[in-house]
Amino acid sequence: MKYLFLIVMSIVLCSCSFTDNTNIASNNNGTLIVSEKQIEPHQILNKIENSQAPNIYYRMVFDDPNIITIPTKQYQYYKLKSDKVEQLDLSFLFDNTKVDTDITLIALQGRENVEIKLKGDSKWYSALKVPSKKNKSSKVNFSIKWNSELSEELILFPIIEDAKNMYTGASLGVFRWYIEDNKTNIEDYVNDLTKHELNLKQEEYKNVYPMLSWLNNKGNKVNVNLIDSIPYTNEDYNTLSISKLSQDAVIDLIYVNNQGKSELVLSDYKTTKGKVTNIEVENKHYEKYDRIIKSRGFYIVLNHKNKELVKDMYAVQQGYKMVSTSFQQVIEIIPISTD
Repeated sequence: MKYLFLIVMSIVLCSCSFTDNTNIASNNNGTLIVSEKQIEPHQILNKIENSQAPNIYYRMVFDDPNIITIPTKQYQYYKLKSDKVEQLDLSFLFDNTKVDTDITLIALQGRENVEIKLKGDSKWYSALKVPSKKNKSSKVNFSIKWNSELSEELILFPIIEDAKNMYTGASLGVFRWYIEDNKTNIEDYVNDLTKHELNLKQEEYKNVYPMLSWLNNKGNKVNVNLIDSIPYTNEDYNTLSISKLSQDAVIDLIYVNNQGKSELVLSDYKTTKGKVTNIEVENKHYEKYDRIIKSRGFYIVLNHKNKELVKDMYAVQQGYKMVSTSFQQVIEIIPISTD
């Protein structure tokens, strides 16, 4: 079975402690707190990243007989065997050499959050909170609700709760896959890939993925401070800035929090090649600064929805461009200090 992976390196983390009450699974505002008894030891093999620096490394694996893996040379996507599928089964593998922490799992089908549960359980939740102990490699099996008649995109967002300074708009942060229904044949959709053609100079490829940042009311980047590795700012801000790209793009903007709530803020928003894009967002999502922040909010900026994800893969395979230009960047909402 092929693995999909995400490497989280050299994360600035603050300390975290766990109570002795780790064998009790509980529900807090729709979030299932997974007990340590429900987590299996699991050695992750063939890790690409070999850094000696402490880090948290994780992968997502489909563990579902209804899923077929379709390779396309450098990339792969997935196809459903059955006409009607109501849930997908996966495994979350994680190797932690950094610090004791929790990892919250959020799932979306397309642009809407879907419920999630431990595999084999009957009750569904908006999120799973999985404890991860330092110097342990583990696995948890889970399921998500799925409607094979709706969007063909699956998004999984593992939020490392003690990585308060990780989601700065410079990295991906989420997993995203195209899952084809049983009746569709993608070969019928990839005959004309000229829309994905990209003729760039070598140096221009560094700008095919955006950087995200926050701007204050004067149009300047927000000044961020750290207290106990937790970022905060004293400045009011309501502008999300997306760096210039080497190509035109059509993007969606999604708000997600670590309690499993989501909101599609913008859909099919067009950005122009070579120009910075600034988007006004509502202040209602901003969290006031606290030494212990339990509620966290994020914005995800992404392009190439549904079949466009696979067309992007085929465009690379057939020489229309050098690399995939699909992106899914994440930036956290910085708490505002009232001090």
